[in-house]
Amino acid sequence: MNNIIKFAAKHFMASQTITSLLFFIILYFSSTTSLYETLKGNRAAIYGAFAAIFGSLLGFVLTSMSVILTTLDQPRMRAFRNTSHYHTLWKVFTATIQALAVACLASLLALIFDRDTSPNHFLLCLSASTAFLACLFLWNCVRLLEAVVMTPMNPSDNNN
Repeated sequence: MNNIIKFAAKHFMASQTITSLLFFIILYFSSTTSLYETLKGNRAAIYGAFAAIFGSLLGFVLTSMSVILTTLDQPRMRAFRNTSHYHTLWKVFTATIQALAVACLASLLALIFDRDTSPNHFLLCLSASTAFLACLFLWNCVRLLEAVVMTPMNPSDNNN
């Protein structure tokens, strides 16, 4: 069990992707009668809200990434570049952008093709699991931005 926890901590994005895939499989093969009753008459509102939310979050993450790129010469970022988190930052941002784009696209596809009269179980599961993955990856972005903010500046950099 301890080895699984160590692996999950070291390969957190892979672990989160696997968790999202397991969520998809469980949702796909489970009884969803109560879920369909909840969605009845609300599909357009729910999928539309998801598409709008993930599209907005995609814009925020892209903006955050561009702000970080423009501040690479600042003292805090120079200090952060010397940490082990620097390369992880770009991997996490790129994966989060991709996950948010896929979640937005899945929500749009579900909005178009998943109807009360003709439910599309695959798109429902895809939309839910990509939303779950996007939220996990977004949490990684928040944690890494916190690491950037909490990185102590090198006192010699304050003179520049």
